[in-house]
Amino acid sequence: MKYRAFLSYSHADSAFASRFHQDLERWRAGRGLRGRDTPTGPVPSNLRPIFRDRDDFAGGGTLGEATNEALEDSDFLILLCSPASARSAYVNEEIRSFKAMGGSERIIPVIVEGEPGHPERNCFPEALIRKIGPDGQLTDEIEDRLAADARSVGDGPRRALAKVIAGLLGVSFDEIVRRAEAAEQRRNRIVAGVASMMTVLAVLAAGFGWLAENRRVVAERNYQAAVSAADSLLGQVGEELIRTEGVSLATTRRLLSRSEAIYDQLIETLPEAREVKVGKIAALSVFSRAYYDKGDIAAAIEAQAEAERLTLDILGDDVATPAAQWSLAMIRAERAKLLVATGDHEGAEAVLAAALQALDDPETRTGINDAQARYVFGVAVQLALLQAVSGDLDGAEGSYVTVRRLIVERQSESANPSEWRTLESTVLATEAAMYEQRGDLAVAAERLDRAINLLRISVAKEPDFAQARTLLAQVLRARGQLAEALDGDRDAARFAAESNYLTESLAEADTEDRAAQVAAAEVAARRLLGQIGDGDDSGLDELRTALRTVESIAAKSPDLASAAAARRDLLSRAAAVFNEARRYAEAASAAQRLIAIEAAAAHAAGDDAASGRLAAALVLATTAADGRGRLEQALAFSERALAIERELAATDPGRQAGLAYAEWRSGSLLWRLSRRAEAELRYTRVVELFEALVASAPDNLRSGSALSQSCVNLGELRAVNGDVDGARAIFAKCIKNAERVLSAAPAERAYQLDLAWALARIALLQADPARWRRVAALLSDADRVEPLDDLNDELLTVARLSAAR
Repeated sequence: MKYRAFLSYSHADSAFASRFHQDLERWRAGRGLRGRDTPTGPVPSNLRPIFRDRDDFAGGGTLGEATNEALEDSDFLILLCSPASARSAYVNEEIRSFKAMGGSERIIPVIVEGEPGHPERNCFPEALIRKIGPDGQLTDEIEDRLAADARSVGDGPRRALAKVIAGLLGVSFDEIVRRAEAAEQRRNRIVAGVASMMTVLAVLAAGFGWLAENRRVVAERNYQAAVSAADSLLGQVGEELIRTEGVSLATTRRLLSRSEAIYDQLIETLPEAREVKVGKIAALSVFSRAYYDKGDIAAAIEAQAEAERLTLDILGDDVATPAAQWSLAMIRAERAKLLVATGDHEGAEAVLAAALQALDDPETRTGINDAQARYVFGVAVQLALLQAVSGDLDGAEGSYVTVRRLIVERQSESANPSEWRTLESTVLATEAAMYEQRGDLAVAAERLDRAINLLRISVAKEPDFAQARTLLAQVLRARGQLAEALDGDRDAARFAAESNYLTESLAEADTEDRAAQVAAAEVAARRLLGQIGDGDDSGLDELRTALRTVESIAAKSPDLASAAAARRDLLSRAAAVFNEARRYAEAASAAQRLIAIEAAAAHAAGDDAASGRLAAALVLATTAADGRGRLEQALAFSERALAIERELAATDPGRQAGLAYAEWRSGSLLWRLSRRAEAELRYTRVVELFEALVASAPDNLRSGSALSQSCVNLGELRAVNGDVDGARAIFAKCIKNAERVLSAAPAERAYQLDLAWALARIALLQADPARWRRVAALLSDADRVEPLDDLNDELLTVARLSAAR
């Protein structure tokens, strides 16, 4: 979701709302809490953004439209309860709308003034305590509500805030309180310690000039003390700010600015003291990490840039030496990572290219050890990946040539050639992905085959080298997927079988290796999904076991990327399988867990791919809710997916078909909820979208078939809504399109059915026996190819009876 929560309040409570909003957005999760799996999804690093209208409404549109969009884009509704909000029609409507969107269980009330149920000072709005009906309106049925109490006679503001945070995260209130108290004590100790250290350093720095003139020996001793204190300051300020939860960005800036000022004062007093400058360079690197951890990427980049400037100042005429080039290259590589985080891939590429040019110089690389060689290798691979992502495949190809040359050189010099064979295999697999992206499948297959051969050598020479066996299993799986497009199913099955065997044997050999256990669970799940897809539901229990295994490992190891990816994949597949098997409650549970994961990912990444995955998860939840007969809930999920598809299609024309199907799903649910006028508007939009797709690609018969089907639905809606002339017009358009599609593929059964239904609808309106005979002929032809289902069989009976009249 776009917002973690929507803050609803009366503007009489604006002052409290502003403070409460700031406190929520300043909160940060500690390392022991961040990433933990909860009923509301993995715990995020922070709660931003929380929607508050005065801060967050953009210009344009009406207030009502903006409010509804924000409510749809919010996971939770936080309600500030007071007599003023209880009387506010605006607040009541926000609550009702959020409940109608399926959010009744995700409302968190906070009492700021008044008393619940008091005849004069009641603070609970009617919409909060009354249940919502199927029509989206409030009923007379009362529901109990527990609320955090921010009044001094209740929980107080701090404990009320902790209760709200616990509700948003799905963790216990006691844990949030304990963490907040521990963080407060830690912050106080850090700030006090840093202030004391800064005072000592300031005195040392200010008095050093006088000491140097009057007492040289003592001055030198104090100089060493100042440098030592500066190093201690680096540890206490930078590292503690990185590790400690709850320290705000403003506090971080203030402390780091003062720390840097102390270094500057020392440098000014001792302009020839290289040690102090080197200390500041090291400090700036840590400061950069601290800024990045607090979300100020611009300040992090500036700290790295300042480190580079100071390094150049120290080096002077020695800048061309190998040692100098190493120092500069490492600083630039770190800055490139930060530039990537801002989305400046072009700037990152330029910085990495300069770093690689310096590191790849023969003089610089003379006599380097394995660790240094790995660093050069890493910079070259980063550059190649960046170039591939940005579409510069020629540049990436050139960078990969450099990478392979570095590996070959190192393999002949290293005491551990097996490690470099494994690295070469990794690079070949990465190259294969790049060539596959470009459509050069044969080249991609050749790169994977080379990687497989190298890894088999490593495995044969070192049977206990688990990393090589793991990588071989992954590359074999990728080669099997590529074989489906190139070599046929037999080769694909052969590669998959070898990959599965390796994966499962690794898991059996090391039961403590969580990555191996995840991979083995994925293999088992894929095998079971194939069985279930063939109509055999006996594998559902094993599928559940595999899913539990992966989810458990992912929860215990939030930094294990393979577990997170496997959990996402298995939840998606399991939700689809459970829907297909009509186990809708299980499908709903899996889909809801997947939505929480994808919503967090979309919020963190902010890219189209993450948003697209979230939309797909919402479609799975829509199907599950529909299967359980919860049409309002299904519509709420469908509308959220539709909102995402609209946003994506606005910038990506290739998503127009996805948008059309999203509109179609919502239109179908609106129709079944008897909201036919709204449904007609949706189906009108569906027809317009498919007409545009057909106009741009007339040979795309799938779009043509979808246009025929959506026209039938729109015509039926118009007829039901009393617009008979409009129905005739759309059915005529439908017949014309269906005839065109069928003429392009006369033997296609689906297109015969499309035309039959279009003709039947116009025949019903005009009582035309000739059209009924055509319908009967089309359905009879389709029946000979494959027996008709009940609905089409019934239409065939009606057509034959109507044609005989």
